[in-house]
Amino acid sequence: MAAPRAIHPTIVHTCRLFAFGGFVCIRFLFTCAPNPNMPNNLVSEAQPSPIQHQHWVEKLADQVLQRTSPPFIVTAGMTTSGPFHMGTLSESLYPASVVRFLEKKGETKFIFSADILDAFDAVPANLAEHTTLLTPHLGKPLCEVPDPLGCCPSFGEHFLNESLSIVEKFGIRPKVRKASDDYRCGAYDNYAKSFIREIDSVRKVIATTSLNDKFPANWHPLMPQCSNCGKIATTEITSSDEEKYSYSCTRKLKYMEGCGFSGSHKLSDHKYKLQWRLHWPSWMDLNGTHIEGGGMDHHTRGGSWDSLLGVFREIFKKEPPIGYKWGFVLFGGKKYSKSKGIGMGVTELLRFVPPQALAYALIRPDLEENRDLSPTGVDLMRLLEDFQNASVLYAKMFSANGEDIMGAVPADSENTSNSKISSESASGPAPSSITSPVSRAERKRALAWNLASSGKTWKAQFSDLLIYHILYSDWDIVSQKMGSEYKEDITFLAPYVENWEKSGMVPSQYTFSFKPIFARSDAAKQFFASLSPSLNALDIHNLAFNTAKSLNAKPGEFFVELYETIIGQPSGPKLGKLIEAIGAEKVKAACLQS
Repeated sequence: MAAPRAIHPTIVHTCRLFAFGGFVCIRFLFTCAPNPNMPNNLVSEAQPSPIQHQHWVEKLADQVLQRTSPPFIVTAGMTTSGPFHMGTLSESLYPASVVRFLEKKGETKFIFSADILDAFDAVPANLAEHTTLLTPHLGKPLCEVPDPLGCCPSFGEHFLNESLSIVEKFGIRPKVRKASDDYRCGAYDNYAKSFIREIDSVRKVIATTSLNDKFPANWHPLMPQCSNCGKIATTEITSSDEEKYSYSCTRKLKYMEGCGFSGSHKLSDHKYKLQWRLHWPSWMDLNGTHIEGGGMDHHTRGGSWDSLLGVFREIFKKEPPIGYKWGFVLFGGKKYSKSKGIGMGVTELLRFVPPQALAYALIRPDLEENRDLSPTGVDLMRLLEDFQNASVLYAKMFSANGEDIMGAVPADSENTSNSKISSESASGPAPSSITSPVSRAERKRALAWNLASSGKTWKAQFSDLLIYHILYSDWDIVSQKMGSEYKEDITFLAPYVENWEKSGMVPSQYTFSFKPIFARSDAAKQFFASLSPSLNALDIHNLAFNTAKSLNAKPGEFFVELYETIIGQPSGPKLGKLIEAIGAEKVKAACLQS
């Protein structure tokens, strides 16, 4: 280890709008890298806030406040085409953060679209054992694909329920509109009629905004469902008017092809879905959306956000809602891919860190930066420490009602373009060192904690719990040793500690046992002789540092000697906390008399 230094101290479905009652360089769960895929027509067209130190949630909320008044309508959505992953969490967490901030300003509705009418286009890798069952249903709406586990009405509903149960752990409780229900009750019929009536204009908008110079002349706003095979991905319209349409199921895709059937439907049969580039703006118009975001893939030049802007302005003749985009979730620099085994799923991550800390890791960076997750024990421990320190920052910087009481320095007073965050900034200053004004980075951390935690935090250091449990293996003893004030924290964090131990997540410096030997050097003997029960972990650390200094010993070498004397290895947990956990008198007696 490096030479130490002294330390100072409910789902509803109706046809109308719902009423919803390092370097140490830190990759502690993410590193932040600017993403270059940025079209110019985003978040907005409104004038940027002059307060440059704002958190991205504040900036988005300000845009909403400048444009409208309560009730604020925040919408979001997802396609439940497989198990919940980090991308799904992003689709829920970022809009929920906007909701939480806007709720301080007035009534806010959070409406979530579950697109279980989308076509089933692939069997997820982790469901490969069900390939025989699922493959015949490729191309059908997700709501009509059987649930391979047999516990829900459909494949789409199964993963919708899974998603909702997971986001609930993050305190996210949107009111859900299923696309299948909305279409079946005719909520999109007027949009479909309008798009058919103005089909030439619609085609021009979609072709132009998608930058597709080979845009098919027969492109149609509707995707009908075949009455013969039930597929929605392999059909194409052959003729239509505002009341009915004819189609053929003849499209050939990489993963399937149509059955060859030809048929017709009345629009009132509700056996269709709008093309995505029309469905998205129609969904927002249907709900009166004020703000909705999307991933970078939607916001690339020629992406579906550009089409949405065109549809609102050229077809709806309305100003579009406020849009925003978020960066990708990466794992070790690679884009998350469950099918390729890249990354750790949300459910897996939640075995090792509380949802509040994971949410913090995603909310803290600037919105358009990529989050590079590194779910190692070392990095996750840094994340947990940072989360706790951010709670201290928030208490220092904001009053009980959320009023900023310390101010902030301008963004240009510090370099915020670095794609890595140093261990010092990530662990945060000691509470006594926080002074006014605060930096942009500190303010971002504090607000991220508030948005992610929903007030939930803990005083016990996770690393301390690891040390005590490794030493004593019994949570009752750990609770007794640490003190009654930590009992609730221990109960909350104990399952995570146990999962770290079972899964080999514990960092190497925390894999130790107390096996003392007799102190060899005079400096070590003097240090151990000076130990007393009155010293806390910080006192012990500084005692070691000052002992080395007073005897002209090199601190790094001296700390190695002390570790080898106590636990038989050259490094370990923070020395002061290690000795405090074992007991100063016990260590003193063992190392001077063994």
